[in-house]
Amino acid sequence: MDIESQDFSMLSVDELNRYSRHILLDNVGVNGQLTIRKSRVLVVGSGGLGCPVLQYLTAAGVGHIGIVDFDLVDISNLHRQILFGIDDINKPKAEVAAQKLSKLNQNVNIKVHNYRLTKNNALEVLSDYEIIVDCTDNFPTKFLINDACVILNKPFVYGALYKFEGQVGVFNYRNGATYRCFIPEQPEEIGGLSCSEVGVLSIVPGIIGCYQANEVLKIILDIGTSLSGRLLLIDCLTSEFNIINIEKDNKYTKIKELGIYHDIKCDNNNDINQITINELKIWINQKKDFLIIDIRNNKEFIHFHIEKSVNISIEKLLNEEYKLPEDKPVVLVCNYGSKSNQVAQQLKDKYHYSNLMNLNGGLIEWINHFDDEKINL
Repeated sequence: MDIESQDFSMLSVDELNRYSRHILLDNVGVNGQLTIRKSRVLVVGSGGLGCPVLQYLTAAGVGHIGIVDFDLVDISNLHRQILFGIDDINKPKAEVAAQKLSKLNQNVNIKVHNYRLTKNNALEVLSDYEIIVDCTDNFPTKFLINDACVILNKPFVYGALYKFEGQVGVFNYRNGATYRCFIPEQPEEIGGLSCSEVGVLSIVPGIIGCYQANEVLKIILDIGTSLSGRLLLIDCLTSEFNIINIEKDNKYTKIKELGIYHDIKCDNNNDINQITINELKIWINQKKDFLIIDIRNNKEFIHFHIEKSVNISIEKLLNEEYKLPEDKPVVLVCNYGSKSNQVAQQLKDKYHYSNLMNLNGGLIEWINHFDDEKINL
């Protein structure tokens, strides 16, 4: 569009100055910037992927941005989740992100959803937005997002990480392939996607997140060629880029209702007994006969652990390479109590243990309340 023919009065002086480099682009201009301003984007997860997505969409002037995240900022997040700093530790990620993004661009309306995305609330939350961005790190939530987007007929921009590699794709866009066309069923075993389980180079989430934000803006502006039906693979060690095609399967484009997602974050129907940090403290002081299993990685365990706990990996537990005792209580622990609860549920379902318990609130809760007993820090 010829720049002289555009109606600049539709944007404020601040917006004209702020988005001047957008306006100069033939494929954006004033009308494109107005379209960006009217758009509504939901970002699920404000971690390694979510931080760059949120920063660039906010800077670009997306008018309405929702953030879904129930997690707290942890020191292990800081090497890659660049919205957060030392002063933000133990604060809700979504709320901290919203505060900082509002300072970046006061023209953007940011709504915080400071809770888990579950099958009970997904349809309601997603219905208020036009584009959904998946910045999560687990299969159950990705499948939940996909199915909700299919039901609501909304596109979602997918991202995933693994050590030095990343993936970006666009699903359910203009009747295109869905996530289930790529992976039909949720893998049974947990782990694998989480950075807390396998690690990730700090820059990789930033690169993948930027590509996700790029796909969002392309969809909003209806420019370029989206990654719909294609998956971009990036190897940051070799600087190799590959694209694989995803064939559409019509049976996965006709989902009418949400299904079963094998994770407490989505189903909230687990029946594992919970033990509080105070109850566990009493057990320890009374020298009760029980076992504490810490399922975090070895480096985290060495950094800090509860006295007399043992460090057993998730894989060993699920493959029964470590035989659990059945004659005394077994308490599983992790940082926040979510992953350990999930593992306990899978162990109960798979091997029918009746003596499993989960530390409610996890080690973060323990440290916050028993700060004077930070053993092995």
